[in-house]
Amino acid sequence: MKYWSTGSALLVTLTLCSFNSFAEQQKSWSVELAADAIWASTKINDVRDEDDTLPSFYADIEHDIAYVPNFRLRYTGIDTAKLQHDKTDFTFYWRPLRTENLLFDAGFTLSNYANSYFEYNTHINGDFDDTVFSWFAAMGIRVPSTNLHVISEFDFADTTSMKSTDLTVGAHYDIPLDKVSLGLRGGYRVLDYVLKDFGDKPYGFAHGWYAGASIKF
Repeated sequence: MKYWSTGSALLVTLTLCSFNSFAEQQKSWSVELAADAIWASTKINDVRDEDDTLPSFYADIEHDIAYVPNFRLRYTGIDTAKLQHDKTDFTFYWRPLRTENLLFDAGFTLSNYANSYFEYNTHINGDFDDTVFSWFAAMGIRVPSTNLHVISEFDFADTTSMKSTDLTVGAHYDIPLDKVSLGLRGGYRVLDYVLKDFGDKPYGFAHGWYAGASIKF
């Protein structure tokens, strides 16, 4: 699948739109772009399957306009023989807690699954293309007097066709510059699926360490 070209196109498009949309705003706002590589192992129905390096890109827009949600667009691809998808997350979230050392975000995500494939067994397989609603939350703790943050976030969905969890835990280190801030990030990510249309709890699982970088304007 065309992971890198698809993800890059998404980030470029969103960045251009964000600058055009917010250029006239007098309010404070920021854009963060990031890319991760996830070294993942997969399981199908609790049986270890092949490994894959998953690309993930995101663009995040935050502002201080009251009641209007912040927005993040994230792409994650997986391409193994038995589990495949292009997953695009449209996340809308609010920031009920932001202090110097703590953050908590909450909202919802619309996850679009495209170019998908799941092989339950040799006789039952097919796609699970769909758009799924999930709840979103993110938490962060800054180590006092440092630029190091401990971070975690999750999306959880339970619909008639799918039960899914997308969980990330890790650390983020900020490198402030004159007009931008660079970031180095790493941790562990888990993507967990129960694809209900394929039989008795058909189970897909991808998990592994990730590393990446970001830039914030």
